[in-house]
Amino acid sequence: HQGYHAIRGEGSDPEVLADAAVKRARGVMVCVDRDDTAMQICLAVRIAAPKVRIVAALTEPRLAPLLRQAGADIVLSPSRIGGVVLADAL
Repeated sequence: HQGYHAIRGEGSDPEVLADAAVKRARGVMVCVDRDDTAMQICLAVRIAAPKVRIVAALTEPRLAPLLRQAGADIVLSPSRIGGVVLADAL
């Protein structure tokens, strides 16, 4: 998408976050296949850019409070959202 900046690399690596200009970012989207990895990335982003807005996806909804403690401002469960959309389609 135009206006979005993406970097490929280890999201919890301070060098990668610096390359992504996370300190100047309006927000950071964390979307990985493991919740523990998402937590590590959120912590690293929060340390690198304390005021940036972090939106994170997780696979296990019961872990949402931990992801918030790790620094995520918004926590979403794609499978839960998908379930609601599917149910609404019935």
